[in-house]
Amino acid sequence: MFTRVGGEFLRNSYFHKYTWQPVINKLVADGDLDEKPWIHEIRKAHTTHLLQKGVAVNVVQARLGHERIPRRRSRSTRD
Repeated sequence: MFTRVGGEFLRNSYFHKYTWQPVINKLVADGDLDEKPWIHEIRKAHTTHLLQKGVAVNVVQARLGHERIPRRRSRSTRD
């Protein structure tokens, strides 16, 4: 969750329209990006970089705002 300077909640739609889109459109227009990334792709890349740098999982988890670490369920088969 992000807040504005005055402490008010910053809605996703406001951020996307007035911050994300203008920056990304400028980067594409200037030739600094080939295509427009989805914001979730940036979030996932950021997570990957933190983990590759050795940042503790609980620190990454807190940074992303997760209360717990999601666990993948694997299917097991019996012979």
